[in-house]
Amino acid sequence: MHATGQFDKLFFLRFHHFIIILFQLGGTNETSHYRLHIVNVYSGIVRWFQHRPNHRNHRYHRDGTGNALVTPRGVATDLSGNVFVSGSGTSNAFKITPGGVITEIIDFSGDGAGNLITPWGIATDASGNVFVAGQNSSNVFKITPGGAITEIIDAGGDGAANTLSDPSGVATDASGNVFVTGLGSHNAFKITPGGLITEIVDLTGIGGGVDTLNAADGVATDASGNVFVGGAGSNNVFKIGVPPPIIVDVKVFLEGAYRPSGDTMSTAINPILPLSQPYDSTLFDGTQLDYDGLESVVTMPTSIVDWVLVQLRTGNPASPPMDSVATRAALLKSDGTIVDLDGISAVGFPDQPDGNYYLVVFHRNHLGIITLSTIALSSSSAQYNFTTASLMAFGSNPMKEVEPGVWGMYAAEADVNGLNNVNDFNLWLVDTKAVATGYIQTDFDLEGQSTASDFNLWLVNTKLVAVSKVP
Repeated sequence: MHATGQFDKLFFLRFHHFIIILFQLGGTNETSHYRLHIVNVYSGIVRWFQHRPNHRNHRYHRDGTGNALVTPRGVATDLSGNVFVSGSGTSNAFKITPGGVITEIIDFSGDGAGNLITPWGIATDASGNVFVAGQNSSNVFKITPGGAITEIIDAGGDGAANTLSDPSGVATDASGNVFVTGLGSHNAFKITPGGLITEIVDLTGIGGGVDTLNAADGVATDASGNVFVGGAGSNNVFKIGVPPPIIVDVKVFLEGAYRPSGDTMSTAINPILPLSQPYDSTLFDGTQLDYDGLESVVTMPTSIVDWVLVQLRTGNPASPPMDSVATRAALLKSDGTIVDLDGISAVGFPDQPDGNYYLVVFHRNHLGIITLSTIALSSSSAQYNFTTASLMAFGSNPMKEVEPGVWGMYAAEADVNGLNNVNDFNLWLVDTKAVATGYIQTDFDLEGQSTASDFNLWLVNTKLVAVSKVP
């Protein structure tokens, strides 16, 4: 394919077997001829989307429903071969499918609460979400594959005096984080999937009065998670490395699995443990254990007792509600230590800053526990050992003494409502009559079936009126 004439702007992007070309023929923004070409290098098929002034008495080419494209700025693709383009002159963005279907995905109205004005940068993530930066509205919007629109950052920036002005570039990484540059605020921000906003570089650049960042514009990421930000006014590029994750090194015992001889827990159900974390909405919808993380292992280490959830919170358990800032599914070893998916390392939270957090541990059929107070977490956190005393957890009688001087999480919580009651018994009774075996909720001693020993655990704890103290 070739074109003749003088081009004021010409951009190329290669995506798999597609070449995407955006060019502008001379003139002003009102009279220029813009074209977006999508070329299939195998078939030779060319599809295009353009702004053509005064063509057939229409100033702009439209998507078939009257939505025009003027002054396209950003172009991005997704894993399905769709192309996305932002129109800064029409304050909107379009999706073009491989088959050539054109749809406007966002317009000036933004999410209905915040407007989108002069969109510039555009990016996609692995889940098919699209992110569009409004340069003159100083914000970024997320558009899901289903069409839901959400503003993920505005002029307030991180809310800690680091503002965002004239955002230009947008990028994503493999973890679903979004990065945006502030052309007017001379900085860049990271927005996690959970909505945590952090300024990652500012006007000072590397600090010390040298190599400052002026007019932050382009932004990109690499496979290692490094971020690269270009300074259009300072004529330089900065690399922002990946900070070490904060780690959670914690030890707990499950009453049901605990075996006093050897101060250890049974791994009887290890061969039938699921390879993907089990805390999804299938069994835990609407409960504190409802978690949609994608943690999984290829093979289960033989020392693992079961999956658990580890959660970081802020606030005060004595004055709920609290804020859950991060959750991870992790593996519980027979010696009580909770480890990451490699079966060895402490649990990492890569998107969280160093700080003081309450630590919560949940298990599918034991009562959850939360630390007595906040603990300092960093890349070199000390171990927090719940098993040494009841007062290591918040609340009155939050754990059970499984042998003298050793404490564990209360067993026999089948319905995940935070207490031992007759509902747990009824579930146990149904499974026992059915001679249920396998990875089941009513297997309180984690031996692989519902038996009288599970009933005994329930009976004792029900008489104790055992209740989770996690708000």
